[in-house]
Amino acid sequence: MYSENEASIAIEKLLNYFQVSTISALADKLGISQPSISAWKKNNYISAIQKKCRELGIYGEIFENPKINRLKNSKKEVVSEKELDINENQEGLLEEDESAPQIDAYLKILKNVAKLENREDDLERDIKNLIQKYMGAKESLDDEKKDNTNKNEVDCRIDKLFDHFGVSGLQELAPCMGVTAGALSNWRRRESIAPIKKRCRELGIYNKIFE
Repeated sequence: MYSENEASIAIEKLLNYFQVSTISALADKLGISQPSISAWKKNNYISAIQKKCRELGIYGEIFENPKINRLKNSKKEVVSEKELDINENQEGLLEEDESAPQIDAYLKILKNVAKLENREDDLERDIKNLIQKYMGAKESLDDEKKDNTNKNEVDCRIDKLFDHFGVSGLQELAPCMGVTAGALSNWRRRESIAPIKKRCRELGIYNKIFE
């Protein structure tokens, strides 16, 4: 599990990298809001910081010697060796030949992590997006949801909220929105766009999310 200060350390490195001294100035450099950075620090969202650093092409400068192919030893957030249930055979799948495709092993780990963190809905959505990308399909893979414009609207706005706050999941988005992850999950499941609009108005970000 990540240490309590890891997000703070990464933010300090970002301040030094951009040669700024305030969170407000850093937010401008990163192209995100100041509350997003505050949420990263308060909740130790190291994964959100890593994502933003990758987007900006500065991951190597902030996180030295990343080991993305060794999930067991890289201490992924809130995932212990026991929780992931990575035994020696699974580890061997990741290390036997790093040059060979290891898709099945990665999918197995992703499934375990998503189940552990109650983010199976996020994983399902991401996998469907990947399928569409590689098939070159523009239409939805699920016929039942194909014509459900309200559901598509909810997913679209949640994706925009992810980008706005620099996070990648409902658990991380919840404190930025000032609601629970369960509330966000219910809005998505019940296709409720109204509460999302209401909360965005309260936060003063309506125009950015609903353009």
